Parts: sequence; C-alpha cells; structure tokens
Amino acid sequence: MLIQAVLAFTGGIACAAYVAPEPAYLFPVLVLLSLTAFFCWSRKNALQRPLMLLVWLVCGLLQGASLQPPDEKDSLYQLFAAGREVTLAGTLLQAPAVAADKTRLLLQTEAYLAPPDRPAAAERQPDSATGRPLPSFLPARGKIELTLQGPPPETIRPGQQLLVRAFVSRPRDLSNPGGFDYRKFLAGRSIWVTGWISSPAHLTILPDTGDTSPGHRLRFLPEQLRQQINRFLTSRLAPGQSSLYKAILTGDTAALSPQTLENFKATGAMHLLSISGLHMGLIALGLGAAINWLLKRSTWLLMHTQAWKTAVYVILPILGGYALIAGLQIPVLRSLIMTSVFLLAVLFDRQWHMPTNIAIAALLILLINPAALFTVSFQLSFAAVIAMAAIMPALTPLPQHEETGEQERHPLFARIGTILKTGFFLSLAALTGTLPLLLFYFNRFSPLSTISTLLLEPLLCYWALPLGLLSVPFIFFAPAIAQPLLTVGAMGLSLADRLCAWLAALPLSSIWLPTPNPVEIIGAYLLLLSMFFLKKSKTARLAATAGIITLLVSSGFAFYRQQADHTDTITVLDVGQGNAVVIELAGGFTALVDGGGSSSPQFNVGERVIAPFLWSRRISRLDAVVISHPDADHSNGLAFIIRRFRPATVWVNGDNGANDTYTALLELATAQGAVIRVPRSGETLFGNSRSRFSNVGDSHLEGATGSENDRSLVMRLASHGKNFLFTGDIGEAAERVLVEERQELAADVLLLPHHGSKSSTSPSFLAAVAPEYVVISAGRNKNSLFPAPEVISRCRAAGCTIYNTARDGALSFTTAGDGSLAVGTALAIHR
Repeated sequence: MLIQAVLAFTGGIACAAYVAPEPAYLFPVLVLLSLTAFFCWSRKNALQRPLMLLVWLVCGLLQGASLQPPDEKDSLYQLFAAGREVTLAGTLLQAPAVAADKTRLLLQTEAYLAPPDRPAAAERQPDSATGRPLPSFLPARGKIELTLQGPPPETIRPGQQLLVRAFVSRPRDLSNPGGFDYRKFLAGRSIWVTGWISSPAHLTILPDTGDTSPGHRLRFLPEQLRQQINRFLTSRLAPGQSSLYKAILTGDTAALSPQTLENFKATGAMHLLSISGLHMGLIALGLGAAINWLLKRSTWLLMHTQAWKTAVYVILPILGGYALIAGLQIPVLRSLIMTSVFLLAVLFDRQWHMPTNIAIAALLILLINPAALFTVSFQLSFAAVIAMAAIMPALTPLPQHEETGEQERHPLFARIGTILKTGFFLSLAALTGTLPLLLFYFNRFSPLSTISTLLLEPLLCYWALPLGLLSVPFIFFAPAIAQPLLTVGAMGLSLADRLCAWLAALPLSSIWLPTPNPVEIIGAYLLLLSMFFLKKSKTARLAATAGIITLLVSSGFAFYRQQADHTDTITVLDVGQGNAVVIELAGGFTALVDGGGSSSPQFNVGERVIAPFLWSRRISRLDAVVISHPDADHSNGLAFIIRRFRPATVWVNGDNGANDTYTALLELATAQGAVIRVPRSGETLFGNSRSRFSNVGDSHLEGATGSENDRSLVMRLASHGKNFLFTGDIGEAAERVLVEERQELAADVLLLPHHGSKSSTSPSFLAAVAPEYVVISAGRNKNSLFPAPEVISRCRAAGCTIYNTARDGALSFTTAGDGSLAVGTALAIHR
C-alpha cells in the first residue's frame, strides 16, 4: 500500500505544477475524503483503498501548491520583478562554490536598502555626527543565488551576515525550445531570484552582531566544516586532484575543469563524481567493521551487547553529519534515507524490503521539497536505483560446490568474478533504467558506461574515496596525518582522470540522438518494466508489445510529419549577443545560418543552445551551414555543430584566413566531409520548387574598405511568396552600396544588421527593404547599444513590428502554400 500511496502523492505534486490548485479549496476536500476513508476502513469496506489513494493524491496537490512563485509583497520575487541594482543584507547559507573565474553564493535575504524615492527614505533618522540621514532598510524575504566576479574574501564563512551590492532580477535564461530551463532548475531549490556582484569590493562581511545562539552555530556548522575541508584540499593538492576530491568528498563540482567534466560525461561516468549510496555504504561498513572488531576484544561486551546493533547507534549520527557536510543534495539525501532505513531494520530485527525503502526515500524527499520531483538529479537517481533493485534478485552469488575443488583452490578468483559480474549487471541496469531520461535531458549516452564504471570505480571509490573519508577527521585535528592519506588517494584520482580521458577519446564513446517525446519515454519504460515479468505474466507480455508499438508508431509518425510537412519554418534562436537561424524547408531540408553567441569556458552556444534545439526538432543532420563572416559571435558554436550534425556544405564569404580559430573551424568542416564554398553573386545556395535561398550579391564587398563586418554575406530567402533578408553585420557603407546597385532587397522579415547597432540600418536601406517585421538578435546585457534607440525609433516610424530575442526569446516564422506567415515566440514554438 505504501508504494501505491507514494505514487499517488507524486502524481498529485505533478498535477499541481500545471493546475495551480488553491489550498483553500483542497483542505475541505481532503477532510471529507479522510473521513470517508476512515468510515470505510472501520466498516471493512472495499472502497477504503481507492479512497486512501485519493487522500494521498490530494495531499500531493496541497504539497505541490508551494511550487508556485511567492506572492508576498516583501518577497524578492515580487520586489525585483524588473531587474535593478540594489544593496541586500542577509545570511550566507552555504559554503561558497568557487570556480576558476567566479564564485556562487547562496544568501538568505532579510532586508534591502530603500531607494531615495521610497517613502521610508523620508523617515530616516539623521546621523548625530554628520547630520546626514542614516540608511533605511526595508524587509525582503527569500533566497537568492549571487554570482561574484572573482574569488570571495578569505574570511567569509557560512552563517555570517553579509551586505552586498548586486544587480538583482528574476532568473534570466536563453529562451529556446529544447534548451536547459535554468529557471526551473533554480525553482527546484526554492530560488526565484538571482544577482550579479561585479566586484569583491561590493561585498562586506558584517560584524557578528546577529544571532550567536548555540542553535544558530550548530545550524551552520556542517557548511563551515565543508568549507574547511574544501580549503584544505585546495591548499594541499594540485588543482586537478583537489577538484576531483572536492567532488567525491563534499559534492562540490564547481572547480572541476570543463575538460574533466566532458571526459566523465562522454564515458557515462558522471555518477561516480556524485555522492551516492556507495559513500554511505563505505562509511557504514567501515565503521561497523571497526566497532565490531573493537567489541570482540572484550568477552564481557560480547556477552552483554550485540556488536552490529551497537555499531548502528554510532553509524547513524555520523552518516547524518556527513550528509549535512555534503550539502544534502538529492542523491545524498536518498542514499542517507535508504541506508538509515536498512540500519534501523537491523536494529529492530525487521525484514528489509528494497521497493518499500525506495518509496520511503521518495516520500520523505518530496515532503521536504516537492519541487525536487522535477529535477534531473531526482529522476535519474531514482530511475537508476529502481532499475538496480529490479535486477538484484537475479544476481545471486556463485554456487558453492563443496564436492568440486575449483572453489577451494581458487576462492579469491571466484569472489572477484562474482563481484565483477554483479558490478557489470548493476551498472548495465542503471544505464538501461536512466537511458530514456538521459536522451530527453542530455541527448547523449555512452556505450562505454558499464565498462568505464568497472574501470574507474576501483580507482575512485575503493582507492581515493576511503582514504579521503579516513583523512577528513584528521584535517581538523592532525593535518600532518591527513596530508599523506590525501596524497596517496590523489594518485588514484590522477590515474582515474587519465584513464577517463583515454576512454573519452575512443570512437563512439558518446552517441548523440534527437530528443524523445513524452510518448516515447512512456513506451520505453513500459517496455523496460514489463521485461522483468515476461515469463510469469501475460499482462507483462501485452505491456511489452504495447511499448514496442508505441515506440514504433511515435517514431514513424514523427518522421512522416517531418517529410510530409508542406510549410517552411525559419527560427531565430535566442543565443545572447550573436546570431543563429535555423531554416527548415518542406521535405526535410535543414540549414543553419550562422552559429555564434554568448560564450564562456563553461558555456558553448553550439552545444547548449543550437544543438538541443535541432535535436528537439528531430534533426540529426544538417544539409548546409552558412557563415556570414568570421566574427566569433556568428561562429563560436559551429565547431560542435559541425562535429555532431556533419553538414554536407559550408558556405562562407571567402575570408578563410581571418583568424586561427576560424581557419581551424573550416579545417574541421573539411575533415568532417563538408564542401567549403563561396557563393557567387545571385547564386542559389539551396531550395526547392517553392523556396529559394540565394546570395543577394557581392558588390558591397568591393566597398568594404577592409571592414570584416561589411564583408558579411547578405542572403535572401524566398519562401511561399514571403521574403526574408539575412544581413550579417554589415554597416551603412555596405548598405549604401547594396541600395545604389539596386539589389533585390525587399523582404517581409529583416534580421537587422549588426544586432541593431547604430552604425547599421540606415534610413535608405530600411526604405529599400520595407519589412513588415524586423528581428533583433542581441544579448540582454548591452540593451542600450544593441539595439540602438535611434534604430528602434527608425523601425517604429517605418511601421515595422519589432521582435527582440533578448525580450521575446526564440522567434519562429512559418510560411505556407497559401501565402500566410505565422509568427511564434519563445517556448510557444511547436509544430
């Protein structure tokens, strides 16, 4: 009954995310259902079970009501709906996550400095010395994730009161179909507002004048210990070793290099860098074995105590303390609950049941944080453990044959064989159970995952991890002992890092696939679940058949719809400060015009924005890529795209040696089998009977006077009687040449030159194009330059409808055979 109840509770939370129920209406329903269920139970009525499930469903709806953003007037979410710079006061909740170039801080806000125009400002008391009014703070509630440019102050620690000057706003994200939903990710941690601190000078640690009670100190002690451990690792080990040790000991992955992260992702071994049941199991077994050994030294203790039960009393609080130090992330919390339930079963001589244990863990996590249900870590963690639990009964130890001599002669080899077999099938089960989710969220999986786990797990989990765990107490009391333990453990980390890099370089270490739709995910899990009961149940065989049919029909329909669609779709992606346009023509032809945007060492626009959009559209191969010119904000994401989508042709403007990065990009395209071409004036690059994508002309190149921007390709798409003009970064000089040469410029949709810069979109050029719609592809951080106010005024005066990816997200224009043009914005883009 517990398992069904948890499923009903989970279903209620899932429904609450979409129906936004009012608790005031749900409470009477819950009371009525509870009374009816109790009445049926007292009368032994058969309706008691379905009524109890309804009670759990309504409880889930009530619990899910907290998923909605806060509506209190003094919440950060309501106060800073429009972003602005402000001074905040609050308490640091967690140890700072320090990366190479920035630091993330989690602050529980208590107040903010009132702006001069607020009424409270007039009521400020004057300073007795200067006569000036003292700062007045107004209440503000909520958690905020702050990003600090650079490292934090050395003296900062969790629990301190901070005063910060930051640009505060609701979370901003690049809004594209198929992309990572940063807002949803933060909402899963009850964070609705983010902030940017431009300099460490804008952060001040206040004197300890706040809460100094023992309870306050105890609350922040785990995070302070976590910070001390991380600092010790950073100071005593090489950067690569310390970042790996921080990941497996404290759950802090902020310092991992992009290349290390990619290697572990490529080999399907990222789960080895997260704190999981293996950590809890090692601690429990290690402590249990040590306590058991000590108790056996005394005959009196053996006669008056039960060794393993005594050990449980010691193990449980230590496990809880370690989970707190590790940050109580969802996999950590799940592992803690499941390990604790197992130990309590030992303590009270109760039978331990894996499915019930999993249900208890899920229920407790969702009671604490219902938003966890929608996080990737929750879904992957439970999918993996459920898959492993399903296969465990079949993984019995090797049979003991006393009459044969093999086991007696080679007991060690037999045990190693059993361990390897068990590890292999458990890893395979985890991969199989998480595969649909991996493809849905990340579009990739590693066929080497099972092998890489078997090879890397001994180095990370049975060499480095035990020594690291053993060193943790000594870090605080005897650093001289902790140092050699960590040094020896770091050798295992270095070997694992090199081995992982070698595995990642192997062919087909990762396979990238289009995003499955929800129907296909349901069909896949229906098939997987039924496979465990195929021999025992006719229902399971029917379910397996239904799963296979679902997968085949859904995939076939998606392919048919793509090929039979008679419309053309042009999507201007939200890539920040850059440009990327996906053109999908009727019949399945797909091209990408430019592919660059906002970028950092941890963020590649091709991998994180363009590719997920293509995969969400079931596109796995590009027919053509057009690069208007070599600027990074038009091409810095194309290396990933060329590797994964292998375009047949790459069209360029001829500036092939503009810079080393661009030259390397074209060499990569050639190595991937693409043909590099420079279009002639008026040449059609691609098209069909209804659509034609052509080069407007190259006369403007002659007047470019060395300007790389003015040498941009200017392309025109004629689609079902509607025209689109793509202008790269040309300026007024190139525009003037195009107008004077009377090139074919008229278009219904104009992608504004140079992201709407004031040096482009001259009145004569705008008049020659005469667009109905203008589109600005620009970032949010330079809104006074891109687009320029005078350009916006000019477009409005011309009667244009203006779209801006910084405001509207991705934009979709769909043309049909009847000459219609439909416009869609942001995440409303669907076929």
